[in-house]
Amino acid sequence: MDIHLNQYYDIPLCLMMIYIGCFTLLILAKKRNIAVPPLSYIGRNTLVYFMQGYFLSLTDTAVKLFWPSFNIATWSWSIFKALIACFGCAALSVPINRFVPELVGKKR
Repeated sequence: MDIHLNQYYDIPLCLMMIYIGCFTLLILAKKRNIAVPPLSYIGRNTLVYFMQGYFLSLTDTAVKLFWPSFNIATWSWSIFKALIACFGCAALSVPINRFVPELVGKKR
């Protein structure tokens, strides 16, 4: 199975592994009373994290447009791009949580 290349060799087996993995994590978390604050924050702001891919591609496009000779396949660029995406998502989560909390499953 290679998610990045969209290759699923045995779909029923992949689905079974996904469900077993999710249920195992849920059962372990309930038995151990695990409440990890970063995971809770990510769970509450999932919509914002889905937009992170947009920020990553937007950053690459902007750099290619303004600096065509820049090599975007470096570790430092990847870390910088991830930081920009995180700050962009954090900046978007505030107005979404304030003005349209229904989009993220919260009550007004």
